[in-house]
Amino acid sequence: MTTIVIYIAISVTCLTILGVIDPKRSGQQKARHQQKAVGLKSLLRKTLVLISLLPGIWLLMGLEGAYFLIWFGIVTIAGWLVALLLQTRAG
Repeated sequence: MTTIVIYIAISVTCLTILGVIDPKRSGQQKARHQQKAVGLKSLLRKTLVLISLLPGIWLLMGLEGAYFLIWFGIVTIAGWLVALLLQTRAG
C-alpha cells in the first residue's frame, strides 16, 4: 500500500511541475505562445510526462489491476485540480 502512495506522489508532482512550466498558463502567454518549445524545455516536458506515466506502466506490468485503477483515478483527479488551480482568465 505504501508503494501506491509513492507512485501517486511521483505522478502528481510531475503533473504539477508540467502545469507550472506550461507557457500557455503563465503570464508569458502572448510572447511565447507563437514560439515552439525547443531544446531543454521540450526535453524536460517529455521526461516529466514519461516519469508521470511510469508508475501506471509498472502497476500494469506487475498485474496489479486494483492498484492501477486507484492510481489512475487519483492522478486523473489531481490533473484536473492542477489545471483548475493554475488556470488563467481570458482577457
